[in-house]
Amino acid sequence: MHSSFPTGRRSTMKVEVSCFVGGMVIKEIVHVDKFEDADKVAKSRNPFCRVVNRKVLMK
Repeated sequence: MHSSFPTGRRSTMKVEVSCFVGGMVIKEIVHVDKFEDADKVAKSRNPFCRVVNRKVLMK
């Protein structure tokens, strides 16, 4: 039986992404499956930011 809602926890990691916007560095915490996806998620929240750093907080 296939459910449209996830029944178990997916293995996600917590990543802190530092973005440079308007002369300030903003830190975003995102939950992603792959480390490479953290940039995309942070850019979707702040489309005009430039990603300067990524750091894994928890796997």
